Amino acid sequence: MACKQKASVLEDGHPFWRYYDKGDSFYINKKGIEAFEKSLLYYDSAYAIADTTTDLLAKAHINLAIGRVYDAAKFDPQKTLLYYKKASEYFNQLKKINNQIFCDYLTIHAYATAKDSVNTIEHIQKLLKQIDTVTLRKYYNMQTVCAFEATEVNNYAYAKEVINKIDSPQTLVNSGIKYADKYKIVQAKLELHDFKNKKNNILQWQDSVQAMLNATTLVYDSIDYIQLLHQYAGSKNDSSAATSLFNLENRLRVKTSDEQLQ
Repeated sequence: MACKQKASVLEDGHPFWRYYDKGDSFYINKKGIEAFEKSLLYYDSAYAIADTTTDLLAKAHINLAIGRVYDAAKFDPQKTLLYYKKASEYFNQLKKINNQIFCDYLTIHAYATAKDSVNTIEHIQKLLKQIDTVTLRKYYNMQTVCAFEATEVNNYAYAKEVINKIDSPQTLVNSGIKYADKYKIVQAKLELHDFKNKKNNILQWQDSVQAMLNATTLVYDSIDYIQLLHQYAGSKNDSSAATSLFNLENRLRVKTSDEQLQ
């Protein structure tokens, strides 16, 4: 959920915030396509109101909110990017640097989802350079998710370079974004990649991935974890586990495809 702050023009209780909060109530639990569609109905109403005002904070929040729905539901990568970039611009105008940096990370995530390697790495480098110049409480967190997005576009060398700069992973926590989990996923992807290319013969992050799968209630996250476990099974030549995981992933993908088609 977007980090809501009191707007300078649209006070609490204004219809904009009522629509915004109602949209949040459907989005926050990420219960599937139907919930995302309902959240957009309210967010779109809030957007229409914000568009008629000079309240930059309201504009920033609603663009961020709609972008995250498009992102989570995998509706339209180009629109996702558009909303994130607009939110970043508004937060930048308001000199809310932490919010702007977060929106810039989400832009990176959208590029990585679209498998746009050039823009993903270019924007990561730009973001990390900016973070280096500001005091940011979640500095290590941003490095973690940037490393994760680098692996999403198969730039493992750069991902390793970024993740190795985190000398205290214990500082990472799971909050709106599961930063600690992202760190473990990056490490799992890196060791699987190195194992495949005969650069190491130790696989030690499988149990962490299995624990995340056991704990999650989100279908999209489950698919990601199952994919990693499938790679572990293949690396260990465990054909029985690999087949079972492959079938499970296919069933979940069919389920999500049916929801999207509906």
